[in-house]
Amino acid sequence: MSRKQAGCRRSSIHCVAGVAHVASINGSFDPNTGIPAFVYTSSSWSAANPQPNVEYSIGPDSWNDHAIKAAWAPRPYGPESSMDVYAAGKTRPRKLLLPRANFGIVFDPEYQGFSSPTGWLKSLFDGEITFHNFVTPEFAIDTIDCARLHLSALLDTTVENQRLFGYAEPYTWNEILAIFRRLYPDRNFMDDLVDAGRDLTTVTNKRAAEVLRRFGKPGFTTLEESIKAATEQILSSIR
Repeated sequence: MSRKQAGCRRSSIHCVAGVAHVASINGSFDPNTGIPAFVYTSSSWSAANPQPNVEYSIGPDSWNDHAIKAAWAPRPYGPESSMDVYAAGKTRPRKLLLPRANFGIVFDPEYQGFSSPTGWLKSLFDGEITFHNFVTPEFAIDTIDCARLHLSALLDTTVENQRLFGYAEPYTWNEILAIFRRLYPDRNFMDDLVDAGRDLTTVTNKRAAEVLRRFGKPGFTTLEESIKAATEQILSSIR
């Protein structure tokens, strides 16, 4: 069935047991009343803007109201307003529904390629600066951990009307460059970028780690493990 046909999404999920919604648009408020579990993918920006070198806390009741206010501020609008608009667009749907960077392997590099954020890793690995000066230090999560968290939230009956913060570990581009150098000591990498600070947020992510442990993981995958898996896949794709 073509995705352009009316009702195609409703038909495609008929009789399913769970939904993990990872897109930006959902065409129906309640497409199938028989679905017992629904997971909505949010964004770290819906909780707060990254603020390097500023200590603050994020928890279940944290919302990026600053971005909503800034996005609706009077004109003129410049490029500096783009992230406020992005964050506001992530925050408002999440507040109505209730409840950023994913590093690691991609599902099918042959057909998907390496898009952001793993694409950012590839660019940095290749010595190219693309979005790196635009993306401030924040938290990351491994791609497989992120997928497992979605499935676990669907299957774990104790997860109900909860926000699971998939904040595994803070990162900076210079820390990632240092990991590259440790993993590949015979390869030359670019010099460190200008120090942009570090994300000092305290995040209430124990519940997310607990859900991962209930489904066979000891906890979040470390940043270095994620980078290692991603770079190995990147290198194997060009051999």
